[in-house]
Amino acid sequence: MKKNKKERFLEKAKDKLFRAVGFDGFSQSFVDAYPYNWYYQREWNVEQEAEFKKWFTDECTKVFNHSKRYAQSEASWFVFSYGWKVKEKDNSVNLQDYCEKDNTDSL
Repeated sequence: MKKNKKERFLEKAKDKLFRAVGFDGFSQSFVDAYPYNWYYQREWNVEQEAEFKKWFTDECTKVFNHSKRYAQSEASWFVFSYGWKVKEKDNSVNLQDYCEKDNTDSL
């Protein structure tokens, strides 16, 4: 059966999504191995996510002739639904260092 434009676009988007975190392309076996949370098994940083959303927006605009604003919305929804977990910066406070200082004024 011939795939329609939407199916071809989604295949390309999933392939790009997986390549962003080191796969050779979309991996159905990886998704099958983690059926309920495959998107939490890898991480990407904020810059990678922004780059993917830009690609998605540009491609969506070109393929479907959508407005840029609509394509940006679609990119956000796609990343919300299927995007990888975003790496968090380590903003943790070392409690021991904090306690060693005289921080009674801040209490």
